[in-house]
Amino acid sequence: MRLDLRGTGRHRGVTGFAVGVIATMTIAGGGVALASIPSSSTAKFTGCVAKQGGALRVIDAQAGKKCKSSEKKITWSKGWTHRGGWASGTTYKPGDVVTQSGSSYVAKSKSTGVSPASNASTWGLLAAAGATGATGTTGAKGDKGDKGDQGDPGTAVAYAVVTSTGTVELAKSKNITDANIQKGSSAGNYCIRDLSFTPRNVMVAAQAAFDGGQADVIATGFLAEGSVSTAGCSGKALVRTFDISDAALADRAFMIWFED
Repeated sequence: MRLDLRGTGRHRGVTGFAVGVIATMTIAGGGVALASIPSSSTAKFTGCVAKQGGALRVIDAQAGKKCKSSEKKITWSKGWTHRGGWASGTTYKPGDVVTQSGSSYVAKSKSTGVSPASNASTWGLLAAAGATGATGTTGAKGDKGDKGDQGDPGTAVAYAVVTSTGTVELAKSKNITDANIQKGSSAGNYCIRDLSFTPRNVMVAAQAAFDGGQADVIATGFLAEGSVSTAGCSGKALVRTFDISDAALADRAFMIWFED
């Protein structure tokens, strides 16, 4: 079968005639298996253009048909089908286009489970993934956020109830024993020593205040145990209890907590 394109005095675009050529061949019963035009293995049309006059005819290259010596062979794609991201369980046919790791590929042959990035014989690279761009400039500082909710209470790692004689009430204590409490050389002074943890986030309260009495208590040196060297507590943390009625140091029972 021959299609003469000489009517206009110039060669016309081949791709635009693909559908018309196939329709003509079907009607005329040209004897060509339509399943192989375009090629089922390459998804391409193959045509022969006469070197003299420019007449075009489409051939079944997959069936072994070839152009004559007086013709020039040309091929063109039937078009591509975008299939999205490549998936190992999907079967792809020639002309299917997939993406993988930022690059796009077109299938050259039928395959299943063949990674485009690692098999150039099955897939052709259409567009490679671009390089990572330069880091942008730092944006403007945002507005100050709202105040957050109050956090949960900390977990006590140690606590004790200490009598006015410096004795620990073990039933009301955790991780603190008599060995950790030492009476100072003067009234109202108690040394906190040899703890098994780093003292921090300490809270103290006078036992008398809980019993309705009038007393107060302070703690010093807990952030840097070893810095206190007064009242007979050389190198230890110090707790001092007071009698509020006369603001004098006095031996008072007290409670102490350490939180994480």
